[in-house]
Amino acid sequence: MSGTSLTVYRGGSGEFGADVPDDCPPKAAIRGPKLLFRLVRHNPLAAADFRTTKEEGKFKTKDACQRCSISMQETEHGARALRDVIPNLAGRKIAKGIVPAEAGKLMSTPSNNNPEHWSWWPASTCARQSYFEIVDEIS
Repeated sequence: MSGTSLTVYRGGSGEFGADVPDDCPPKAAIRGPKLLFRLVRHNPLAAADFRTTKEEGKFKTKDACQRCSISMQETEHGARALRDVIPNLAGRKIAKGIVPAEAGKLMSTPSNNNPEHWSWWPASTCARQSYFEIVDEIS
């Protein structure tokens, strides 16, 4: 959607790369197309806006499979609400996009604090940010 250069993450083996556990994504994960939203830092969008927590080096004690996914929101309202309640997300922009079937697998992964959370396990060869565009620069 953006005219900027794209970064393609290439894994070592398999659709999701060498660093993804063998039993990941979960069997319940689905293929797109699926409309999703993400809180991002950059406009134009950058590859850094669509890194997994594992790629960012975060949450090292959390579930290994979950760390290989990208956190998404099911609605723009959900993304806005999340931005409003989590201080380190304040100031983020909202990107909207349709994740196609060939871009990996998706699963609804809600929590008590975030009922609209989805996880996206991106295919190792997709240009993640290419499916998205900025829809909210912060009101």
